[in-house]
Amino acid sequence: GSEMCIRDSAKGTLAWQGALSLNMHHDGGFSYDFTLASDMAAAELILPEPFSLSATQESPFNAKVSGQLNQSTINATLGEQLSFYGVLNHEQEQFSRAHLVLGDETMLLPMDGFHITAKLDQAKVSQWQPLILDILESLDSGAKAQSGHSLLAQPERIRGSVGSLDIVGQKLSDVSFN
Repeated sequence: GSEMCIRDSAKGTLAWQGALSLNMHHDGGFSYDFTLASDMAAAELILPEPFSLSATQESPFNAKVSGQLNQSTINATLGEQLSFYGVLNHEQEQFSRAHLVLGDETMLLPMDGFHITAKLDQAKVSQWQPLILDILESLDSGAKAQSGHSLLAQPERIRGSVGSLDIVGQKLSDVSFN
C-alpha cells in the first residue's frame, strides 16, 4: 500500500494488487498489460454524492493499462458510478483522448480531447461547484509533464443529465446540460 493525498479529495492508504505482463517483440519493440485492483477499504474519497467513500466503506476499484512504445490506453472504474478511459501519448506526454463518466451513463466511442459525461439521480450545485473549479484550476496549474503540458487538456465537452438538481435550495427536475 502507499499513502495518497490528491489535493483535498482523497486520503488514506490504498492497498492494491497488480499484475504486469511485458512482451518483448522480435523486431525490438515491446508491449505490456498492467492490471490493478483495490477494494478501497482504507481510502477515503471526499467527493459529492454518490461518489464519496468513507474510510470504512469498500468499493471495487479496477484499472487496466496496456500499451507499447508510443502510447498507453487506460481503463479504470470505481464501483458502478465512475469510469475513465484515456489514451496517453508518450511523446506529447498528454492524453490525446480521455473520457470521464460520472454516474450510470454509457461511455461513448472515444473522441479526441477530454470529455466529461454525467448522469445523476440528484445533485447539489453547492457540492459540485468547488470540485469543478478545483479540477479546472489543477488543469491550468497542476502537475505538468516534462514537456510543460498538463496530462489532461481543458475539457472539450461536458454534458449530462440530473434528475433533481438543487440550486441554493431551489429544485429543478430533469436537467440536461451541454
